[in-house]
Amino acid sequence: MKGDRITAKIKSRKKVAQGTYQVDFDVSKENVEFVAGQHTGVWLPKLLYDDPRGNFRLFSICSSPNNKKILSVAFSDRGSGFKRTLIELPIGTEVEIMKPVGFFVLPVDKKQKIAFIAGGIGITPFRSMLNYAAEKKLPNKIVLYYVNRSKETTTFLPELKKLASKNKNFSLKNFIGREKFIAEVKKLSNPAEFLWYIAGPPGLVAEIRNTLILNKVNPNKILTEEFSGY
Repeated sequence: MKGDRITAKIKSRKKVAQGTYQVDFDVSKENVEFVAGQHTGVWLPKLLYDDPRGNFRLFSICSSPNNKKILSVAFSDRGSGFKRTLIELPIGTEVEIMKPVGFFVLPVDKKQKIAFIAGGIGITPFRSMLNYAAEKKLPNKIVLYYVNRSKETTTFLPELKKLASKNKNFSLKNFIGREKFIAEVKKLSNPAEFLWYIAGPPGLVAEIRNTLILNKVNPNKILTEEFSGY
């Protein structure tokens, strides 16, 4: 580790939904510690395609912190030079990763009810937190509201369904399209009981946050993270 940079290698890569890829980095030679829900950054050694934003991007970590050998990220491929390069670089390529940071993490209070709202690729930090919660057998009641444009673009859905079937404290509510999803959030009878986490496109994050506040949820009980097509 060089300061806040961690040396890693691309270990594996796979398509996890239509237009969405997961990349696993081998960090077994580094002492990487992070909290579920935090984010990192990736510096590529070179770009195979031009990108005006350069060779660095921020990503939420989608793997559990209990896996000390692998750090995983997932992203929608929007055709940027950075992403095209990350998808095409040979397995084994050495990269640098930012030391994980962030406050979008699970509460200390084990009795606090939790509601996750994920729009599209905003699912990534929740995948990390849900796997960690299952592995640690956390007693918190967790509900995930997950909305996507289509079934084909819904990332990690089989895995999330499996987690819900095995963990009695976790329930999954999956939606295709915003209409039913927004209606479901608006009709909640007890939203103030939950600690809310919202991750997804800026417009969705703002709309849901405003909806919750109108439903008498304390703004201090709403945590947000925006994914704007990096």
